[in-house]
Amino acid sequence: MEIIAPIFIIFVLGFLFIKFAQDPLRLTMYMIAFQKIIDMTWFLGINIGTKISLQRVVYVLIPLSLLAVVPFRMAYFRKFYQQSMPMVGWMVAFVVWIIFCAFRIQSTYSTADQIADLFRIIGPYAVFIAGWQYFDNEEKFDEFARLFVITYALSFFTLLLQYFGIFDPSSLGIVQQRESGFGLEDTSRYTGIYFDGGSLSVYLITLSPLCLYLLSKKDEKNKWIYLSFLGVLVITLSLARVRTTALAVIAGIFTWYFFKRNYLVFGLAVFGGFYALFNSDIINKFFGDVAVVIETGSFANAKLTGRTAVWNMIMDDFNQNDLFTQMIGLGIGADERVVGLAGAAHSDYYTYLYNTGYVGVFFYFAVIYVAAFLGIKNILTVYKGKFTEEQRGKYYVWLAIHVFYMIGFYAHPTRWVSYTFPLWFLAGFALKNPHFFLKQKAVLSEESDYYYEVNPKLSPYPN
Repeated sequence: MEIIAPIFIIFVLGFLFIKFAQDPLRLTMYMIAFQKIIDMTWFLGINIGTKISLQRVVYVLIPLSLLAVVPFRMAYFRKFYQQSMPMVGWMVAFVVWIIFCAFRIQSTYSTADQIADLFRIIGPYAVFIAGWQYFDNEEKFDEFARLFVITYALSFFTLLLQYFGIFDPSSLGIVQQRESGFGLEDTSRYTGIYFDGGSLSVYLITLSPLCLYLLSKKDEKNKWIYLSFLGVLVITLSLARVRTTALAVIAGIFTWYFFKRNYLVFGLAVFGGFYALFNSDIINKFFGDVAVVIETGSFANAKLTGRTAVWNMIMDDFNQNDLFTQMIGLGIGADERVVGLAGAAHSDYYTYLYNTGYVGVFFYFAVIYVAAFLGIKNILTVYKGKFTEEQRGKYYVWLAIHVFYMIGFYAHPTRWVSYTFPLWFLAGFALKNPHFFLKQKAVLSEESDYYYEVNPKLSPYPN
């Protein structure tokens, strides 16, 4: 029996390798849509000198495979589609700096975990390259949206099994994180088969605007499916009890309705969202701490589930270093020596500051806000141009997802590749000039002479 699992894994990996070689971009789309299954393997360990979860191994292999293939296809894409990928300079600078920091590790952090965390940071940019090449027409966006939403049924199914007592993860020897140990979260949190409530609910940040987009399409069939997934969203958030994802989902919904310019619904959403928030004990405590911080100008008297204590520990240690060390940081995973576990600050800002210094924090924010600028620029383009509301909605979706990155640096967006992979994959659509898709649509409908300008291979006419 012991040999069956390795043989099965080798068979699956071999099959995926063949499919990847045949069509790497499409297989990438499927892998991102089915990330819910990948994340269910977090408790399965693989011994590679040190024990590491199968989930983390997969999240190293995906970007490695993409980096071995997709960068070499960029010249082909530029030649036939006349589109140059934006943000290359910022991304390369950030990745180079992260790699530099990774080789300066100053903790007992294992090499395997160090590599896994390195690819958790740089992997989404490999996914962005794949998404940039994959989305060469609008229909592929809709296909991905439907698949991503519907596959969440798998995650919700495990949640229901746990809630009704049909499935007990402990029967498989799984020890899940049901509480943080800081007093606000409690054992009533449900996690499905995932490690914690955040891992279960983080997909909803992407799912909610995708559902709203599909419901807004006039010709979309079976809208009841996407309406029901909004109900799934509410149930999951109420059972997972994770403030970060709840706030991110609400911020995304606000963003969607704001750019849709449906200000009545936007106002109702704001009212309903804040009413729900302030009637939730766990959120009330959070905003109570925020009020204390604003009033006193210090984190000292706020709890924020104990994270402020961790932040103070990190900053106290960080400030003891000389200016040069503060500029370059102490190395990826170095925060482990302060807080006992790498990433335990649950804050991108403090984690990046300590590990990569002021330089790393600068690149971190530069990538986020340059991407936001380009996304908003494209939204202004579709506002002014001859675009349908359906075409505009695709760009609203991405910004509604990205807003969590823009405002969530005191949370830990980078921790969840289940958020960053879909975000950057869809950025391959949203950061393209919208006129590109108009040209492609004209090509497919044979309404213009763009056959040769955009992609000669699509020409219906012989040479």
